[in-house]
Amino acid sequence: MDNPFWDFSLRVYGQAEVPAACLRIQAAFGADVNILLYLCWLAARGIAVSDTDIEAVVTASGRWHREVVIPLRQIRTKLKSDSLGAEATEAESFRSSVKRLELTAEQHEQDLLYGLEFSYRPVSLAAADRSVAMRRALEAYLATLSGGPPDDQSLGTLVDAALY
Repeated sequence: MDNPFWDFSLRVYGQAEVPAACLRIQAAFGADVNILLYLCWLAARGIAVSDTDIEAVVTASGRWHREVVIPLRQIRTKLKSDSLGAEATEAESFRSSVKRLELTAEQHEQDLLYGLEFSYRPVSLAAADRSVAMRRALEAYLATLSGGPPDDQSLGTLVDAALY
């Protein structure tokens, strides 16, 4: 299941401020962090996407994200504060198992995204244009979701991490 997009995501998400920035965007917009990372990966590689392309990306991974990733996340989050009547150590052990399963589900979602034709388009952006294209793609994606104006600091953190 490893692929260049997964490797990119691990590198970017592993940078100090990125998880918090992604979670702020996720909380404010209901954004799919895998889509944020995919759009960054495409732009970092010099691949431009249109609003129609972004809709196709959302459609391609939406069902998996809604029906697999989100329910696992909800279970993991619930068990963080409530053992639901189980022994605390058992609940924590189960929560850890769900967390591993959630990460595997995220990786499967990334495989779905990596398999899209956008991943194989020729480079169309000069290096100097990639930051602007990345930010535009992220803003276009967030515009399809409910939420206020994008958090410039969080977007900037993500763009900077993706390009360096």
